[in-house]
Amino acid sequence: MSGDLFRRNRPFHQLDGFYTEWSEHLTKNCIPLFRDFPPSAANNGAVVSDLISYYDTIDHYANKHTIFYFLFPSWHVNSLETSILFLGDIHPHLFISLIQSFRDPSRNHIHLTAWKDVAFPLNHYIDDIKNEVNSSVFRLLGEMREAQERFNQRFSDNWVSSFHSQRGRQSVTVMDTAASVTLCEEFVRIFREANQLRKNTITNIVEVSNVNQAALFLEGVCEFLAGFKHQLQVLL
Repeated sequence: MSGDLFRRNRPFHQLDGFYTEWSEHLTKNCIPLFRDFPPSAANNGAVVSDLISYYDTIDHYANKHTIFYFLFPSWHVNSLETSILFLGDIHPHLFISLIQSFRDPSRNHIHLTAWKDVAFPLNHYIDDIKNEVNSSVFRLLGEMREAQERFNQRFSDNWVSSFHSQRGRQSVTVMDTAASVTLCEEFVRIFREANQLRKNTITNIVEVSNVNQAALFLEGVCEFLAGFKHQLQVLL
């Protein structure tokens, strides 16, 4: 279904093209699968596989030279998105919030009937998933804060050294100084762990849901991810 979308040999300057192709793939191939009735476990599985492959692919391309591109990708252009983002992509809390919105008893739309009268074990499992997400997000934010502090200190040290050594000859640029800091591997690790949390949250929710519930949830996730790139196209 995905063709060569998730190939691992793209030059760095073509990564923007990957996000464009990913959005088109979600819109043309994944989301239409949820128009089938009744929903299919096979279709759900295919979409989960593509979501996992998406995060595996950006993990592959994330390294010390590209990590800030992924943490601050060009397609996140609207400051209003900040509250739903976490380390470069959709905040895993949003997956939990999506489930809670579907289960809101005040929503009576016909397509949400799959979430009515949800059995108690599912409530319990979703709460467990939420607790795991909260714990992991808290840990990763702490690690990110510490990594930024170390990066800023090293940046400051290098800036001062460059400023004094080049004084009167050539101005020191922020970009050159940032590139001289050799602590980016820590950001790569944290980014990949955040993606692993996103993958785990998606698969855990699908595993504790029935076919109808999983289809509704996965459709929402695909719409979220596709919406970022569509928004960029509208703004341009």
